[in-house]
Amino acid sequence: MKVSMIFGIIILIAVCLYGMMSGTSLLLFINPPSLVIVVGILVGGILVPFGCSIPLNAMKKAHQKEGVVNPDELRQYLQFFDYASRLSIGAGIVGTLIGITQMLALINDPSMIGPSLAVALLTAFYGVLLSELVFRPLKHALMSKSA
Repeated sequence: MKVSMIFGIIILIAVCLYGMMSGTSLLLFINPPSLVIVVGILVGGILVPFGCSIPLNAMKKAHQKEGVVNPDELRQYLQFFDYASRLSIGAGIVGTLIGITQMLALINDPSMIGPSLAVALLTAFYGVLLSELVFRPLKHALMSKSA
């Protein structure tokens, strides 16, 4: 990975952390049900079309400092990162719909609105973070290794 890419990712993460910690605790952004929804959909959704070997090899190749990827492998790996990026956003949307449905079903119980709304918002948040701070940068790192 290029130094500029690593520096850019550090800036993005720092800005997100700053925004998250401004006036609140970082713990507010940790929601186990939201994590389970997003990661579960992501892992299951990746295993169906790609199995285990393509994602693992794509991650390894994207993180290698040197080396060239042959065109056939590169095409597969880029497809994986595109798919994972779109799927993570889709998982966030599914979680948002689950949280909103829970919230509306429990609207008569004010104590349950907050947790349901947290699932709705944080699943979208996790999905976007995974897409934009993990899968898209790895895709671009891999693109620089084309033969």
